[in-house]
Amino acid sequence: EGRAAVCLNGQVFICGGAPASYTPNLLQSYSFSTHKTQNITLANRQVAPRAFHTCDLWEENLVVFGGETFGQVSTSRLLTNELLLINAKTLEVVRTPGPPQELEPRKFHASCVIGNYLLVTGGCDEEAKTLSSAWFFNLSKH
Repeated sequence: EGRAAVCLNGQVFICGGAPASYTPNLLQSYSFSTHKTQNITLANRQVAPRAFHTCDLWEENLVVFGGETFGQVSTSRLLTNELLLINAKTLEVVRTPGPPQELEPRKFHASCVIGNYLLVTGGCDEEAKTLSSAWFFNLSKH
């Protein structure tokens, strides 16, 4: 539940999901030829498991935004506005521009990449209030 997926060059990347024990490494890949899923370990950084986030593609990078992160204790769930760029070939976190200060942490939102821009809109905050803000982020400048 709460996973996001993108397909690049015939490989499906499945990102996150709850409970966190399903995907402790944040990413999995699915093979159409074997119909099997395997965990992917990021090459250079541990990233908190998450669910109810978004995952898009930009220049062969996975663009992961927001969601609910999971700590060591099942009750330690926090919303985040973290933005991750993960290179799909090297499986390295290539950039983490830092959380956008003007955009509140959220889950259940929508996002898409338009050219070099990430659009994030909607979702819910920590109190389950609906958010109606929209935000554009220039991925090429960060």
